[in-house]
Amino acid sequence: MASPIVTPSDLRTALLADFPVFDTSKNTDLSQVSIDPAMILFWSTVAVKMLNKSRWTADGDPETTVYNLGLEMFVAHNVTLEVLAQRDMDMAGIPGVATGVVATKSAGDVAISYNTQATLDLDAGHWNYTIWGQRFIRMSRMMGAGPIHVNTGQCLDSAGQGGIATIGESWFSGTGAPGDGF
Repeated sequence: MASPIVTPSDLRTALLADFPVFDTSKNTDLSQVSIDPAMILFWSTVAVKMLNKSRWTADGDPETTVYNLGLEMFVAHNVTLEVLAQRDMDMAGIPGVATGVVATKSAGDVAISYNTQATLDLDAGHWNYTIWGQRFIRMSRMMGAGPIHVNTGQCLDSAGQGGIATIGESWFSGTGAPGDGF
């Protein structure tokens, strides 16, 4: 993840390199999960448009490691949800039905239960459905944390230089209006 991600294609390439579990191109077993590279590219396009780069880099620093990781977590989360929806459809189910986090499983005399409260972030909504989403939401809440200068029209770093984000700018790109994102 050393080089900056500029395009959705760069993001897809980085995700497949950093998290090979999403590269199913060599799977020949039809019972294995298959992830369409076009789906990764779709969610990469959404991520590049939604994540506000100025909130995910420190003081305008060209080092974009955290921004790149945020993009990858966003895509990994959404691709995983898409794979789950596809799996449900393949089993004659209705795709896209939200089922929540599994709390108990059983098969015959064997049962397993998970303490979902230990891993859930109560205010994270659908981000709790995948480990990628949990990582993303934790990172997004750290981005832009800290003091800002009010009434300057910009957030300034300690040297009085701009580049962090303008006032009202959210973690996701957009208007900065309440509820506009992270």
